[in-house]
Amino acid sequence: MDSAGSGNRAGAPDGAHAPAVERALRDSRIRPQELDAVVMAGGSTRLVAVRQLVTRLFGRFPQTALDPDQAVALGAAVQAALRGRDAALAERVMTDVCPYTLGVHVSKQLADGRRQEGFMSPVLERNTIIPASRVERFYPSTPDQRHLHLEIYQGEARRVQDNIALGKLEMPLPDRSDDDGFATDVRFTLDANGLLEWRLYYCGMASPKASPGSW
Repeated sequence: MDSAGSGNRAGAPDGAHAPAVERALRDSRIRPQELDAVVMAGGSTRLVAVRQLVTRLFGRFPQTALDPDQAVALGAAVQAALRGRDAALAERVMTDVCPYTLGVHVSKQLADGRRQEGFMSPVLERNTIIPASRVERFYPSTPDQRHLHLEIYQGEARRVQDNIALGKLEMPLPDRSDDDGFATDVRFTLDANGLLEWRLYYCGMASPKASPGSW
C-alpha cells in the first residue's frame, strides 16, 4: 500500500474540516498570503491527505523540515517552562483562548406570543483570552416556574441541537409574588487549564444563593 493509500484509509480529513481553518484565519484577521510559512504539528499531519488539504487551503506547500512530533514536544516544553517561571523565558508571554463559545439553553418569545425552546445564549464567547470569567442574567420563562433547569453547551450554532452538551444543573427557585420573579445570574469561569466552572446566583435576595458546577 502506498503513502496516498495509507492517508485515505486512515480516514484523513476532507472538505468538512476546511471551515475550522478558515474560521481561525478570519478570527485572526490574517490572510493566507500574509503568512511566512505553514508549519505542520502532530503525527497525523504526516498523512498525504492532510498535506493536500493544507496546500489547497493556504495556496502553498507546508514546510516539512520540522518533525511534526518534535513540534508538539517543543511546544509542550515551552508551556511547561512558562508555567514553572523559568528564567530563560522571563520575557516570553503566551496566551490561550477559549476555543468554543460556551453558553446555555434558553427559550425565546415569538411574535405571536408563543415561547420556543432550543436556542443557545452565549456566556463566554469564542476567542476570549483565558483565564476569564463572564456573567449573564436570565429570567424564568413563566411566573409559576419553580425550578431552573440549566443546560450548558459549547459551539457556534444558534440552536443547541447543533452544539455539544457539556453538563446540566437543576435548582429550585424561591417563592415569589411578582410576575417578573427572581433573576438568575449565570457565571462561567474558565481557568488556564481549560477547566470550566459555572455558578448560579439568585438575584433580588438579601444574600444571593449560589449553586456551583464544573466540567
